[in-house]
Amino acid sequence: MLNCSNEFDPSEILLLLHHTVSQNPNDLQASEAKLASYSKKPGFYSILSHLLLQDNLPPNVRCMIVIFFKNAVAQRWRKGTNAVEISQEEKSTIRDVILRLTNEADDATARQIGVLFGRLARIDCPVYWPDLLPRLLDLVQSSQDHLHQQRSLLYTYRVVKSLAIKRLPTDRRIFKQFFQSFFGIIYGFWLKYLEVQNPSTYDQENALFILKIIRQLIAYNIEPPSSNIQSMQHLSNMFHYSLSVVDIKNTLNLKLMNTAVKTLLDVLYYHPNSFISLIRPAFSACLKLIQYSLSEKITVNWLNLLKNIVMSDEFRPVHSSIYINDVVSLIKSELILHTKDLVKYALTQCLPLKTEELLFWQSDPEGYFANEVVQGDSWRFALRPCAISLLATLIAERPDEVVCIILQALQEYCNDEIAFEAILQCVVLCCNKPEISEWLRKNLSSLCCSGSILRRRTAKVIGAWLDFTNNLSEEVYVLISNLLGPGDLVVRLTAVDALSCAFTSLDYTPELFATVSSNILNAIFVLLNDVKECSSCLQIVLAIRDLVAHDGANELERKQIATLFEPLWMNGDQSLKIAILECCSSLASVGDCESIISLALPAIIEGLNCEELEIAFQASIDLLNSATTPIRQLLDIFEVVLRFLVISGECRFMVIEIAQRNLLLFPGEFLEKYGSNLSNILTDMVGDCNTNELIYLCDFLDMSLMLDTVKTVLHFEDLLLRLLQALLEQCFPLRAQIELVSVFCRLATLASDLCQNLISKYAANNNQTLLETTYAMVGVVCDILDSVGNHTTRRIIAFGLLTLWLIGGETSVKNRFNEVICSLLEVLHDIAETSRDLDSPLKDNDSCASLNCHSRRLQQLYQSNPFKNLSLTQAIGERLTFIRDSIGVEAFDHLLNSMDIEIKNQLQSFFNS
Repeated sequence: MLNCSNEFDPSEILLLLHHTVSQNPNDLQASEAKLASYSKKPGFYSILSHLLLQDNLPPNVRCMIVIFFKNAVAQRWRKGTNAVEISQEEKSTIRDVILRLTNEADDATARQIGVLFGRLARIDCPVYWPDLLPRLLDLVQSSQDHLHQQRSLLYTYRVVKSLAIKRLPTDRRIFKQFFQSFFGIIYGFWLKYLEVQNPSTYDQENALFILKIIRQLIAYNIEPPSSNIQSMQHLSNMFHYSLSVVDIKNTLNLKLMNTAVKTLLDVLYYHPNSFISLIRPAFSACLKLIQYSLSEKITVNWLNLLKNIVMSDEFRPVHSSIYINDVVSLIKSELILHTKDLVKYALTQCLPLKTEELLFWQSDPEGYFANEVVQGDSWRFALRPCAISLLATLIAERPDEVVCIILQALQEYCNDEIAFEAILQCVVLCCNKPEISEWLRKNLSSLCCSGSILRRRTAKVIGAWLDFTNNLSEEVYVLISNLLGPGDLVVRLTAVDALSCAFTSLDYTPELFATVSSNILNAIFVLLNDVKECSSCLQIVLAIRDLVAHDGANELERKQIATLFEPLWMNGDQSLKIAILECCSSLASVGDCESIISLALPAIIEGLNCEELEIAFQASIDLLNSATTPIRQLLDIFEVVLRFLVISGECRFMVIEIAQRNLLLFPGEFLEKYGSNLSNILTDMVGDCNTNELIYLCDFLDMSLMLDTVKTVLHFEDLLLRLLQALLEQCFPLRAQIELVSVFCRLATLASDLCQNLISKYAANNNQTLLETTYAMVGVVCDILDSVGNHTTRRIIAFGLLTLWLIGGETSVKNRFNEVICSLLEVLHDIAETSRDLDSPLKDNDSCASLNCHSRRLQQLYQSNPFKNLSLTQAIGERLTFIRDSIGVEAFDHLLNSMDIEIKNQLQSFFNS
């Protein structure tokens, strides 16, 4: 049957296999490379098959051969893979050989063979290997030897599991056929096992594989278990079986019990309607089984089974059928009977701290605190999170009864510290209930004076309570301050969590918190010196960030924070450094940046290097906002920031904001150092800008023009030309077009000669004359001016329109006369001609005291605008006089007479005034 190719020497391959399992790295690497090259040639796997049937091979060599087969199935079994496909003859040889390996004595090799069976079955069964399952089951039935039978069951389990997870409709129908053909045989094996008195270890091992196979067949069958009598008999028998063997505590028996309850969980999940008849037995069996000292896994699974029954969407009244309503009534009746027992079991058996946990607490407080943090789906496998999840479900279903039980337990166990702490864990879940909230108001103060165990849990209760309670008193903040004071590290770290909850509370009151904020911040400083672990430091740094953001910090406190953070920065991991960066951002936003600049700058660099762009950019903005004087390092760091404008489309508007603030802080130096490079980058990205980004860009140019018009045009000429093209082509939404018009109108107002040169260059580049381009610009400006609602922007555009109108020469003046005059008259009517600062973006009621340094600089810039107090009426009058003198009185009168009489009268009324 075996065709050993002449290309290979079996002895050489055997020697190479021995080398691959040796401890000599030189032999290992060379042998692996040679075998890898051989594996690409025909006949190689036939040789391995021949070697695998030899009984005298060492177990590790046999295991290596099986691993070669596994890799071959993954890489070369199917057509279309990059590697050369194995021939059908060799595939057939491998399939025949592994069916003869039911006598494998080595457990590790047998497990690998089982995995190999699963991979082959997933690809070849049933099309290329239709007799796989029948042959395996024949081996199980015909084997008298325990080892042969056990290996056959192992391989059968792997095959069934691989077929069960295939989810295509065709595959599921094939699996249904397997179920119909083989479930009765497998179930018969299980019934035979139940008849065995005092089963041996081999019997239990075989039974475990049988039960696992049955679980796969029932759970993943396309038809529900209720359609098969044997399936329902088996599921019903799981309760009786678990109760009958509960006293046998060996490892295999516990695995059998765990597989039994996992079968029930799978059926509830995949076939909930078939589980309805099992609801009452499930409650009854669970209440009995959890009284025994079972393994944690089994207890967790039984409790999860009850919780999933109660929470199943299929059993909800929303389905509004009589049948489902009966099920709901059934579940409610079971809850009425068993809620009290379940709550008491959770409080007394699942939630209390164990001795080993208390020892861990004492020996390593920070490690204990970090280990206690529960995340994700831990309720699936850990007893305490599972019990808490079950209690939360019971509270949602029967709140009044559970609250009553908790209040009774609080009174009953008030002298038992461990039991009382467990009950407080349940209090955390129902802080929103009026009775519990009232109890907390009366007892929190006394709890905070208890021992460390209760103080720690009290801090957790306060944190949860703050999410629900209203009308917080100063006392709650005082309690948090006391818990943060000297004492147990676990208590203090838990109090930091409660502090974070205080800031997110619905009823957070800054005025009340301000009375204790200084004490709390000092306590946190002391705690930060006491902890050593990065995870603890991270939590404290985040709390400082929130405290500063909500309550601020004076200059001394900011310096203390910077001093404390410097050693943390040197030794912290990436997450801690990012938290410090966020805190620096908060510190900068509430005060000057000089006290934290030495810490903030490396933090920003680190944030940029690890691509926490938004946090790093925001910190840069906050630092620039709070800088009272120019700080050279803030200008230098823009070189790093600018790089991200090229390589990343994220947060581009924030980069432009940083540029804007640098420009205002270092007006001349910034343009000299970065102007040309920034112009090139911005010019390239104009076409990809969204509306918001373009608005930020226009604001930047607007500010630059006011600071230094000549240098702005010099450095940003290419960008301005590109934006002029976008304006004339009107390729952006109206909101962006308004900002573009505002930029060019401000340029025309501030430096008409520079504006005219820019338009001339654009015209030359596009084979147009200056008059043609200007004529088009005036038309666009008039159209957009009608859509502008902001008075300040209308005023800017009106001044610019006057200049652009005249740049176009006599043709533009005559052809656009009526259009321009109408637009200007509308602006004159809309804007009251007073001396107030119409050009400032800040409201009149903005007090300078409430502004940061950047806003004050911005305010000063707009206040120094030379055109702020110009009269638009006077400017229009001067331009009209200039036009009359240029074209002559007769031609000018002709233009006036061509206007609508009402428009002419309005214009004359402004002149007369």
